[in-house]
Amino acid sequence: ISEAYRGVRTALTLSARGPQQKTMLLTSAGPREGKTTTAINLATVLAFSGARTLIVDADLRKPRVHASFNLPNKKGLTNLIVGEDDPVEFCQKTQVDRVDVLTSGPIPPNPSELLGRPRMREILRRLRDRYDHIIVDTPPIGAVTDAAVIATMVDGVILVVHAGKTRRQIVSRGIEQLRYISAPIIGVILNNLHLGRGRYYPGYYHYYYYYASHYGAEDGESKKSKKSKVAAAAAEVPAVSPALSGEPA
Repeated sequence: ISEAYRGVRTALTLSARGPQQKTMLLTSAGPREGKTTTAINLATVLAFSGARTLIVDADLRKPRVHASFNLPNKKGLTNLIVGEDDPVEFCQKTQVDRVDVLTSGPIPPNPSELLGRPRMREILRRLRDRYDHIIVDTPPIGAVTDAAVIATMVDGVILVVHAGKTRRQIVSRGIEQLRYISAPIIGVILNNLHLGRGRYYPGYYHYYYYYASHYGAEDGESKKSKKSKVAAAAAEVPAVSPALSGEPA
């Protein structure tokens, strides 16, 4: 898994925007794509390169980052948006060197409206002065508008796609939503690709063996299902087929 995410890190570093991609939003077309796990692992490899990295849990509906790091979530992003506190003071250290977390805080009744406030943009701006990379974890863009609201506040958006599960038309619809608001789309991470199917994908795809024991499987998965294979791809968005056949991506 480390090599897979190092490939993503390299692709991000060598892309057209390069170091300008300081704040990155991770979203998915649908639920259970492995988005939060991807955000955590990407933050880890960025930190291993010596960069001060922050994960912002902006999923104000089903926050999970704090549970992955076993951190308290009594105060977090929601408190900052409605208050005037210093965002840096709410960032918590983790067991991973140079990786901090800004938890979601209490779940509000109106997540989209809360995230759309000017205060959210100010919070991200102030955090940029402290950290080299900021990864914002958001709900699926195909389900709610939360990700679209924040997408215009960041330097780049990455879409996480579950291989063999997510329908192409759903992925295409998610990309269309991002393009409609002129979101700066970086690319796509193809997650959970099983190598035994014998299919070859051209382009910037790197295949590695993935073992998800560190952060645990998605909710409802058995322990046996943790052992799987993954393809991490930081490809340009046009590499995602806009086919509307309904076949799995």
